[in-house]
Amino acid sequence: MTEERCSTCGVSANNLKRCAGCRLPGIAYCSKECQRADWKRHKVDCKLSKVIDPSSDKLTLSYNHDDTALQDYDAALKFAKNYMTNLKSLKIRLTQDGMWKQDEMNSYEMYQKEAVIKFTYDAFDEFLLSTATNLTSLEIICDECIEKYLYFFFKDGKILKRLGESQSLRQLALSNMQVSKISYLPLTTSLQSLQLNGVKFTKWDGPWGWSQEDCDEMVTRISQLTALVSLNLVTVPLGDHHLEPMLRSLSSLRHLRISGVWGDSLGDTSRLKGRITNDGCITIASLCPNLHSLELSNQPRISYAGARFIVQQCPKLRALLLEYTNVAYSHASQLLDLNETQSLLVLAVGPAERTEENILKALKATGGRCLLYGGSVGLHKAPAHGLSEMEKRQMNHSRSVLIEASEKQKKATLCYDKYEDLVGVDVRIR
Repeated sequence: MTEERCSTCGVSANNLKRCAGCRLPGIAYCSKECQRADWKRHKVDCKLSKVIDPSSDKLTLSYNHDDTALQDYDAALKFAKNYMTNLKSLKIRLTQDGMWKQDEMNSYEMYQKEAVIKFTYDAFDEFLLSTATNLTSLEIICDECIEKYLYFFFKDGKILKRLGESQSLRQLALSNMQVSKISYLPLTTSLQSLQLNGVKFTKWDGPWGWSQEDCDEMVTRISQLTALVSLNLVTVPLGDHHLEPMLRSLSSLRHLRISGVWGDSLGDTSRLKGRITNDGCITIASLCPNLHSLELSNQPRISYAGARFIVQQCPKLRALLLEYTNVAYSHASQLLDLNETQSLLVLAVGPAERTEENILKALKATGGRCLLYGGSVGLHKAPAHGLSEMEKRQMNHSRSVLIEASEKQKKATLCYDKYEDLVGVDVRIR
């Protein structure tokens, strides 16, 4: 039997007693007195072991009002560093109500005084130092209203450089962060999934947060990520001329999202703005004919002609999302008629001409197989009248298949898109 050391006094023995509350490795005592003496130090890890499985390969830090054990992110990260030897995936979600008690937060020092949860730069940096080479997935999902705090906390993005040399990182997702240099992002050649949602660079005072130089540099960096399977860019000012140099070398790409801006700050009466046109649709479909899902929402310069080219040139598409474009609900049934491979399972258009008549016509075009997605409405339900019982059954079956795929995605360490496992699957009821 291998000898261990008492966690308190350090004496070596082969009959030490483990903590009955957690049985964590390396936590053992030679006597009850030593265990009591160590309790003040050990109790945090002991309690965390009840809510964090040390054998898991995933750690999610997400604030919940009733989950007091996970409000100390620093302790959770230290626990993971010490005991989660199989850790591959880290997801951190930061929300305003979990970050501070005041309405405004203008400095890192203010955060430290007012924080509801404990999450500090030093603790995160120490965690990355010990785990950077092993992490395969990092997601930092933040509310837009805490951008100022994140800039102070992440030291303008420099902390992410810890992952810059990693060849293990497969998935990177960042939401609503301010990063002073694109070079700070760990855009390593091992990446298979990249998501940048509302990430701002040098031009922080504009609605986009990107300068023209930022756009050009990002296009160059992404074009070098030849292993990419999924690329998700939300609130980015990329135009048609950026697409060819960015996509031409990404032959493995299967999921693409390039969404424009939605918000009052644009000074646009339509409340939306995007720079991709029908010419961009032609470029995307020509360079990426094997796409499984494509979203070009908030791109009002895209019309039915661009959508038609995509449907005709991408025979494996399972999802085509074109919300807040110039593709109306009246075009939905026409697009589905052009889908000769009957691959489409989800289609989003509009909101122009969103009438029950057009929705019914689109649903009947595939016998209920392809579902319509309507933003805040979600998946459209079957109209009260107009569908046969068989068509309603088909709609319910397609919906069940989607939900099952979505649940499977949530459990995966690496998840690219919920449509990944649906390629080649025939969802028709026979």
